[in-house]
Order: sequence, then structure tokens, then C-alpha cells
Amino acid sequence: MLEPWHWMAFGMLLILAEIFLPSFTAIWFGLGAILVASLDWLMNGLDFRLQLFIWSVSSSVATFLWFKYFRQTMKDKTTAGIAKEAIQGETGYVIKAPTGGRHGLARFTPALLGDDEWPFILVDPSIQDEESESSTSSVTAERSEAKNTQSTERLASPAEIHPGDKVIVHGITGNTLLVAKK
Repeated sequence: MLEPWHWMAFGMLLILAEIFLPSFTAIWFGLGAILVASLDWLMNGLDFRLQLFIWSVSSSVATFLWFKYFRQTMKDKTTAGIAKEAIQGETGYVIKAPTGGRHGLARFTPALLGDDEWPFILVDPSIQDEESESSTSSVTAERSEAKNTQSTERLASPAEIHPGDKVIVHGITGNTLLVAKK
């Protein structure tokens, strides 16, 4: 007959084994063993067959529930490794407003391209409409030069935004987001 501490040690070993296993299943069998240890301690000596039954049923049910229902809610929802176009339209909140020629700082949930906090430049909201029109037509060298000189005119005044305001991503340049106040 197994004592409660046997089941507890077995459960801990299975949970520790999860560190080396990529499947995320041993943890449920370890938790089942800990449940058996707890029940055996509370009821003071369960029959060994009942202990095995409780362990197998609780472990199987926990594993089934994990794979059927809970695993889908735990998937990585960041946009890490996704093209920069995928972040356009994402919304976040201003943490630090831009001041004195410095970039602002915004937080995004879920994280964008692997990071949840990004420096940003505040731009005029009409920039997205003009960029989408120019990307569909052929752009000559003269037009792109004119666009670069006009881009500084499209920057919005930093006084328009404050910490806590909502922003929407319009693009990215280097490691800085181009955002507009939402």
C-alpha cells in the first residue's frame, strides 16, 4: 500500500519532468498524483486500487480538458515574426507623451512584433490614406523625394496627446512606430 507521501513524491517528480518534456502532459499526471496524496491523507488509507483509479481518471480528465478547451486560450497572441504590415491598425495606450523632440512611449496588448512597449512618433491621421493610394500607383523617384520632404509636415503636434490616450498604428520606421491619436 502506498502512503500519501509516495504519491506526493511521484506527483512532484512528474511535474519536474515537465521541464524536459515539450508536450505539457506530465504535469496533469503529476497533479493527479498530488490529488490522490491529498485524498489519501484526508481519508486515512484508501485502497490501492481506488488510489490508482482516482489517479488515472483525474489525470485523464485534466489532460483531456487541457487539450480540448484550455490550450486554445493559452496560444501566443503576439505578432512576433509577422510582417510589419500586420501591425497596422493595432491600438495601444500612451505611457509617456512625446516632449522636446523626444519620442513618446506606447504600450500594446497583445505585444507587437515581440514587444509590448514601443517608442512612437505622432503623425497626422490622413497619412495612411495617402500612403495606401501611393502604394497602388507607380511611384517615381521625384514623387518619393517630394513625399519625404512632406513627411515632416505630416507630423502632428506632440501637445495633442497625453498619457492614457489611445493611439492607432499607421506604420513603422526603424524601431519607432508611426501612430495617430484615436
